[in-house]
Amino acid sequence: MDAQALAFGTGSFDLVAASFVIHVLDSPAVGVAEAYRVLVPGGRFAFTGGSARSRTGQAAGPASAENRSLGARLDALFVEFAGHLPPEGSMGQPVDAADLLTDAGFVDLREDRAEVAVYFPDGETLWRWVMSHGYRAFVEDLPAVHRREFRARVLALGSDDRILRRTTGVWSGRKPC
Repeated sequence: MDAQALAFGTGSFDLVAASFVIHVLDSPAVGVAEAYRVLVPGGRFAFTGGSARSRTGQAAGPASAENRSLGARLDALFVEFAGHLPPEGSMGQPVDAADLLTDAGFVDLREDRAEVAVYFPDGETLWRWVMSHGYRAFVEDLPAVHRREFRARVLALGSDDRILRRTTGVWSGRKPC
């Protein structure tokens, strides 16, 4: 369904959630406005991903500061290969979550943190996970030669740490009563 034109009536839900989608919309503000529209008064909208602002002072990304962790090594690959992306790639854009929520009319803004640790028994399982998440757009935007190299490098990530740890902000706001 198009998050910028939801096929639901006004005031249909008590809660609307969008996980890692707002920052990849053509118009993030329109997506947030649609969430507002389909909420009942007093309903809450929560979303993750892509916020350029954090009230907690914690950066999103690997939960572990250890630069040899699986998350740090995977992030380093993304940084290394980002230079091969064409302009206007489809990974989305940083958004200011608080501004988006405020501009749409939400009140009682909150930023919580969500942490996840995912075990990968091998590189192929990690690759399938990469291709089932928002990272897929990054990979598909790479020129073919770099896409093949990126895949080979993900598959070759060492097996010493097979747990990918991620932390992200969960922003939410309430539709006034």
